[in-house]
Amino acid sequence: MPVGHMRINNPNPVPNPNITFIHSKPEYEDHEQALEILEALAAQFKPIMKEWGMGVNSLVEHEWNPQFAGRNWNAGETIEIVLRRPDGSFAPYQFLIYVMCHELAHIKEMNHAHDFQKINKRIRKQVSALRAKGYWGDGFWSAGKSLEYEGAMIPLGEDSPMFTCAGANTTRRRRQRVPGDPSKPRAARGAAKPGKTGRQTAIPRKPGGRVTKKDAFVGDGNRLSEDPEQSSFR
Repeated sequence: MPVGHMRINNPNPVPNPNITFIHSKPEYEDHEQALEILEALAAQFKPIMKEWGMGVNSLVEHEWNPQFAGRNWNAGETIEIVLRRPDGSFAPYQFLIYVMCHELAHIKEMNHAHDFQKINKRIRKQVSALRAKGYWGDGFWSAGKSLEYEGAMIPLGEDSPMFTCAGANTTRRRRQRVPGDPSKPRAARGAAKPGKTGRQTAIPRKPGGRVTKKDAFVGDGNRLSEDPEQSSFR
């Protein structure tokens, strides 16, 4: 996604100008704390995203599932992060950083190929260097207070997702059918069977075409080249 989007008349401080919208799931009672965690993640990656020229339209919470911990749609249009364990408690912050690194790397490389692994490794080194210097974000997020939740530093157990990432995904628009445009390839030319739609007679042969079929003519006869004396071509 292109960077530089700006929300007009936003009453709240912005943790990262390269992330336009941040949303948690409102059906949870502690959705405000979930929003603080997402904002802390955004603030943590502010200098990295600026350096790489990365832009994210929406950073949102995704419910727990055993398949993945994060997804990236359309190269940063939407990044989904699974913040919770099956019991509803929040996952360790270090794990969420790992997932965020992974999903940001998908902005530059969609597939889990060698180039993606190089980018992911570089981003993880950069965020580790920032944290080693005591950097958690700018302004309100500089102290890292929003990360003081129960279990924030406890490693994940056996309830961790099977895969960190569900891969980079793209949404495809459904092709609108144009009137008169068949959705299936046309059948081979020829007469259609009775009761079927389509041409009911074989396509007539164009005049002047060469006849190559042996039994095309009825009766005895010779080819022109077989009896030069009787041929009209001299």
